[in-house]
Amino acid sequence: MHLHHGGLFAVSIPNPELMKNLPARSEAEVEDEFNHPETGNPVQVSSGWRRMKDTFNLVWIYDHLLPDGTVERHTVETAHHLIPADTYLDEIQTAGMKVTDLYGDFDHSPFNGDSPYLICVVTF
Repeated sequence: MHLHHGGLFAVSIPNPELMKNLPARSEAEVEDEFNHPETGNPVQVSSGWRRMKDTFNLVWIYDHLLPDGTVERHTVETAHHLIPADTYLDEIQTAGMKVTDLYGDFDHSPFNGDSPYLICVVTF
């Protein structure tokens, strides 16, 4: 382990309870557009998902819109295990760490089944 005794660790994951209740599939939809910091060219950001029995696969698509009309696509996929939040918290304790704060969003609201995130602040 690389966390020194007394160190602080924070982790944020999508709320697994919330993801279990989403439809089985979502086609990618454009969520945002910004200018690439190096080229200034527009980048469209899309996401979609596939929910299976034990996992939720989220696909992020970054379309770099080039001046000649072509598109350079970069895709990133993440898999989230659909295990109860209590299981994550138990694993943290089993590893010898202590959850000091638990939030459901970045505004420090309390975690519950409808929270968008499971945010744990942990000490060792």
